[in-house]
Amino acid sequence: MKQLLLLHGALGAGQQLSDLKDQLSSTFQVAICEFEGHGATASNTSFSIQRFVANTQDLLNQLAWKQPLVFGYSMGGYVALKLESEQPGTFEQILTLGTKFNWNEASAQKESKMLNPAVILEKVPKYASYLEQLHGENWKEVLTKTASMMLEMGQNPPLTNDALARIAIDVHFMRGEKDVMVDLDETLWAAKGVQHGKLIEIPEWQHPIDRIPVTELAAHIQKLYK
Repeated sequence: MKQLLLLHGALGAGQQLSDLKDQLSSTFQVAICEFEGHGATASNTSFSIQRFVANTQDLLNQLAWKQPLVFGYSMGGYVALKLESEQPGTFEQILTLGTKFNWNEASAQKESKMLNPAVILEKVPKYASYLEQLHGENWKEVLTKTASMMLEMGQNPPLTNDALARIAIDVHFMRGEKDVMVDLDETLWAAKGVQHGKLIEIPEWQHPIDRIPVTELAAHIQKLYK
């Protein structure tokens, strides 16, 4: 049975991928990596893609997994690609979904401005409650640390053309056609940037992971990784 690692997105937590893990467990040996500072995983440091790369590598070492398959949702896909670019051969294949690649000062400012805890509490209280459900009393800290990370990514994008070019394994880039956060052009840029990249557009899918049918997502993963 092949090994499959699941990586969650920004503002997310491991529990968001629990149902997906359950549906895939008959086909793969599945593990979820929860990045530090998210969900139930503590952290006293700032957020960065490099920290999350280290979290991923630490888990792989603990599991003694060699070249597993990986599915990364949103930021999770970014982390998987960054790790593979730094340590070629870490994964057998990579599958991303809804991963944003267009990081510059303007895009980072735009995304980070939406992560103000006070504004979310006032304007979108249901979303604030959802974040509290995921992260407990640390949900506001998750927002502010993520906003700071985004601003840093805007200044120094971790995935450059050179980094992508070092990725020699097969990479599938999935994107929902109704994703308003991640556009087609940036996904194509990444797919063309790696040596063996393929873009897969999924009709009707949006960006938020909780709006993607778990059974459909599991079926796509099983088909691509059979």
